[in-house]
Parts: sequence; C-alpha cells; structure tokens
Amino acid sequence: YANAESFYVTGKEVIEKIKGKENAEYALSCNNLGWLYRLLGKYDKAEPLLTDARTIREKVLGKENADYATSCNRLAVLYLEVGMYDVAKPLYMEALQIRERVLGKEHIDYAASCNNLAILYVVTGKPAEAEPLYLEAKRIQEKVLGREHPFYAASCNNLGALYLDMGLYRKAEPLY
Repeated sequence: YANAESFYVTGKEVIEKIKGKENAEYALSCNNLGWLYRLLGKYDKAEPLLTDARTIREKVLGKENADYATSCNRLAVLYLEVGMYDVAKPLYMEALQIRERVLGKEHIDYAASCNNLAILYVVTGKPAEAEPLYLEAKRIQEKVLGREHPFYAASCNNLGALYLDMGLYRKAEPLY
C-alpha cells in the first residue's frame, strides 16, 4: 500500500494539472486515493477525497450513474467503519436504489449494496431488516457468480452468522 499511495497521489496531481477537477477521471483518482487511505485506516484523509469524488461525479455524471452509486457506497463504508451509522445509512440506501434502477436487480453491484446495507442493520441491532438483504445478495451471487465463488461463500457466511446470532442454529448450520 505504501508504494500505491505515491502513484495515486501523482496520478491525481497530473490529472488535475492537465484536465482540472471537474471531470470523471479526476473523480476516479480521488476515489482511488480515498479508498486506499480508508484501507490504511487514515479516515481523516479518506473522507474529503471520497466526498470530492461523489460531488464531482454527481455534477459531471449525474445521480443516475453507476459510478456515482459507487461513490455513495464507498463513503458509506467509511462512515460505517468510524461508527457514523446515521450518515452511512442514507448513502447505502441511495447506492442501492441507483444500482437497482441503473444496473438491475441481477447485477453483482446491486448484490454488494444489499450486503452492505445488511451489515449496517446487523451492526445497529436490526437483524430482521438484515435478513432479506442477505438472502437477496446470496441469491444474486449464486445466480451470477455460481456456488464456487468467494463472494457467494461470504454471503453464506454472513447469513449463517446472522442466524447464529438470532439463535436459529438449524438455519445457520447448512450455510456454514
């Protein structure tokens, strides 16, 4: 990751110098650098970059765009990780709704949004709201990726953990 940071910073600076800040390429560079900082736990550096990416994408691409939805989702992930659940939820909801309209309910990114919103519901103590989202993510991943894919396995694990926490051991066991 240490090597990646210098490349992302340089790329962002070059794009800004050549094309300015009001374009999709600059937004992507902000998004990538912000995501790297999030992975490194540098949330104070990640938030403004992810926010800029979302703002630029909204202005340049519009809200009915998969890249804009990705920006919403990534910002929500950051807010979830720092415990800002009330800020994360509307961003997760927006990403989910856009992905449903733009990509459809059979797309893997829609499944990822279902999964992410379900995680928020689990963390905030709302398992009944998480269950249908986990089930939907699992269904899509099985259909699109197959039962041998790691994302499908992760969905089974997430749903199994939910059932385990709910004391529904017979439902959890086959998923595990």
